[in-house]
Amino acid sequence: MTPLNMACNRRNSAIARMFIAANAIVNLADANRNLPLHYIARCGDVHVAQLLLNAGTYSVVIYQHGVLQLSCSFILDAAFYVL
Repeated sequence: MTPLNMACNRRNSAIARMFIAANAIVNLADANRNLPLHYIARCGDVHVAQLLLNAGTYSVVIYQHGVLQLSCSFILDAAFYVL
Protein backbone atom coordinates (compact mmCIF):
# COMPACT_ATOMS: atom_id res chain seq x y z
CA MET A 1 0.00 0.00 0.00
CA THR A 2 1.40 3.39 -0.96
CA PRO A 3 1.52 6.28 1.53
CA LEU A 4 -1.23 8.05 -0.44
CA ASN A 5 -3.41 4.92 -0.39
CA MET A 6 -2.83 4.62 3.35
CA ALA A 7 -3.72 8.27 4.00
CA CYS A 8 -6.93 7.90 1.99
CA ASN A 9 -7.77 4.57 3.63
CA ARG A 10 -7.32 6.12 7.08
CA ARG A 11 -9.43 9.14 6.08
CA ASN A 12 -6.54 11.51 6.69
CA SER A 13 -7.47 14.22 4.19
CA ALA A 14 -4.71 16.62 5.28
CA ILE A 15 -1.96 14.06 4.60
CA ALA A 16 -3.62 12.97 1.34
CA ARG A 17 -3.68 16.60 0.18
CA MET A 18 0.00 16.93 1.08
CA PHE A 19 0.93 13.87 -1.00
CA ILE A 20 -1.15 15.06 -3.97
CA ALA A 21 0.45 18.53 -3.77
CA ALA A 22 3.86 16.83 -3.75
CA ASN A 23 2.94 15.07 -7.03
CA ALA A 24 2.45 11.60 -5.58
CA ILE A 25 1.52 9.02 -8.20
CA VAL A 26 -2.26 8.83 -7.89
CA ASN A 27 -2.73 5.66 -9.96
CA LEU A 28 -0.75 3.17 -7.88
CA ALA A 29 -3.05 0.43 -6.68
CA ASP A 30 -2.64 -1.73 -3.60
CA ALA A 31 -2.61 -5.55 -3.56
CA ASN A 32 -6.41 -5.55 -3.99
CA ARG A 33 -6.15 -3.18 -6.95
CA ASN A 34 -7.72 -0.32 -5.00
CA LEU A 35 -6.67 3.19 -5.90
CA PRO A 36 -6.56 6.17 -3.54
CA LEU A 37 -9.83 7.39 -5.13
CA HIS A 38 -11.54 4.18 -4.08
CA TYR A 39 -10.58 4.74 -0.44
CA ILE A 40 -11.41 8.45 -0.40
CA ALA A 41 -14.76 7.75 -2.08
CA ARG A 42 -15.67 5.46 0.81
CA CYS A 43 -15.33 8.28 3.31
CA GLY A 44 -17.01 10.80 1.01
CA ASP A 45 -14.34 13.50 0.97
CA VAL A 46 -15.40 15.50 -2.09
CA HIS A 47 -12.43 17.86 -2.03
CA VAL A 48 -9.74 15.18 -1.94
CA ALA A 49 -11.64 13.16 -4.57
CA GLN A 50 -11.65 16.23 -6.83
CA LEU A 51 -7.91 16.74 -6.23
CA LEU A 52 -7.26 13.11 -7.18
CA LEU A 53 -9.37 13.43 -10.33
CA ASN A 54 -7.63 16.68 -11.27
CA ALA A 55 -4.29 14.92 -10.75
CA GLY A 56 -5.31 12.30 -13.31
CA THR A 57 -6.49 9.35 -11.24
CA TYR A 58 -8.59 6.70 -12.91
CA SER A 59 -12.26 6.68 -11.96
CA VAL A 60 -12.73 3.04 -12.96
CA VAL A 61 -10.91 0.26 -11.14
CA ILE A 62 -10.43 -3.39 -12.05
CA TYR A 63 -10.85 -5.61 -9.01
CA GLN A 64 -9.40 -9.06 -8.43
CA HIS A 65 -12.44 -10.77 -9.91
CA GLY A 66 -12.19 -8.78 -13.12
CA VAL A 67 -15.26 -6.67 -12.46
CA LEU A 68 -15.20 -3.03 -13.54
CA GLN A 69 -16.69 -0.71 -10.98
CA LEU A 70 -16.78 3.04 -10.72
CA SER A 71 -15.06 4.33 -7.63
CA CYS A 72 -16.57 7.75 -8.02
CA SER A 73 -19.61 8.17 -10.19
CA PHE A 74 -20.55 11.80 -9.66
CA ILE A 75 -18.99 14.82 -8.12
CA LEU A 76 -21.55 17.57 -8.50
CA ASP A 77 -21.26 20.64 -6.33
CA ALA A 78 -21.63 19.30 -2.78
CA ALA A 79 -23.21 15.98 -3.79
CA PHE A 80 -20.99 12.94 -3.75
CA TYR A 81 -22.23 9.49 -4.71
CA VAL A 82 -20.36 6.20 -4.49
CA LEU A 83 -21.45 3.17 -6.49
